[in-house]
Amino acid sequence: MDRLDGQVLSGRYRLVALLGEGGMGAVYRAQDLTLKREVAVKVMSSRLARQHDFKQRFLNEAQTAAKLNHPGVVQVHDFGQHNQLLYIVMEFIPGDNLREMLRKLQKAQQWIPLSEALNLVRQTSLTVDYIHHHKVLHRDIKPANLLLKPEASDGLPYRPVLTDLGLAKLVE
Repeated sequence: MDRLDGQVLSGRYRLVALLGEGGMGAVYRAQDLTLKREVAVKVMSSRLARQHDFKQRFLNEAQTAAKLNHPGVVQVHDFGQHNQLLYIVMEFIPGDNLREMLRKLQKAQQWIPLSEALNLVRQTSLTVDYIHHHKVLHRDIKPANLLLKPEASDGLPYRPVLTDLGLAKLVE
């Protein structure tokens, strides 16, 4: 996927820096020019965006995520299309994801303290329970999809926030 740094989507979202890429697209730190706030913008691969069924699944992802209101689920602010690009605008969460935190600990030959690990699993489980009660199956829960929001939460120095509902599926 071509880098989109500096582009403005729909006259509103200036893409500032690439945060990460995957097989389905890329996530950028961006500036909401209307509300003057930092956001994250997930831009889908143009190859996928041209497929009608994918476009519908992507819209469903945005609508599903936007209905969820829980501190452990990333907040969706907007969805749009700019030329051939499909995108979702979400809250920007600075800091690492769980995969990066674990890599840093491993490099320093350290472990996450047991009480912290148990609390992390408990909070993540409560978030998954919440989305299941709203008939959503995430289907891709992994350390890279758990952002660590820099705010204290139930005994943790951060709040685990589930993101990337890209593989989520509404339960029929």
